[in-house]
Amino acid sequence: MLPDTVEYNEWRFGRRDEAKVFGIASLTHKLGMGISAVVAGLLLDACGFAANQVQGAGAIEAIRATMGLIPAGGMVLSMLLMRGYPIDDAEHRRILGALDARRAAPR
Repeated sequence: MLPDTVEYNEWRFGRRDEAKVFGIASLTHKLGMGISAVVAGLLLDACGFAANQVQGAGAIEAIRATMGLIPAGGMVLSMLLMRGYPIDDAEHRRILGALDARRAAPR
């Protein structure tokens, strides 16, 4: 989807900002990983997780939720959001065709 963003931007605004798009995507990915680590730690702490000890039932359930249910919920939410993604195969071909025609036109 990132290359689609670059091509869409070039088609719509006449600029190819690959470095910006991929840089921002990398930054948001790293921020998301950091935030999710903090949230997981806070959740485990709130449920009584103690390192290097036998875990209680609450901590075990928190571990299961943190490693299974919460990511699964995030994946379902992502799938629902991606259903609204407007660039399908036909639209992508149309954008690429318009870009090819623009590049082939004399300047």
